[in-house]
Amino acid sequence: MATASKPTTTGIPDPDRPALCLVYPWPVDATFGEVVHHFLMTYVLGLQSDSSVARQLAYFQGYQAALAVASTHELTGAAAWQWHDELLECIAAGVAVFQERAVAEGLATS
Repeated sequence: MATASKPTTTGIPDPDRPALCLVYPWPVDATFGEVVHHFLMTYVLGLQSDSSVARQLAYFQGYQAALAVASTHELTGAAAWQWHDELLECIAAGVAVFQERAVAEGLATS
């Protein structure tokens, strides 16, 4: 008997290569930590040296949106919540930096 696969997100489309995913789909019910892991692996394996402002902006906006809806039930204790809050601030700063660069390059920012 085959098991049903978990529903996944649609991922983050690649603004420079529309037929491809910038960030591959992740489970809809992913926890905050699982979303962080998924996005960090994507960044380390391909985006950290990418100079495309459009791709960086799409990555950080997608990361921010994914974290906003991720379950936080595994976060217990003050240190975990401090990490949560600081990470959200870092991702928001990344969005702001790449939005500013996108505007300077005349790119759409949403």
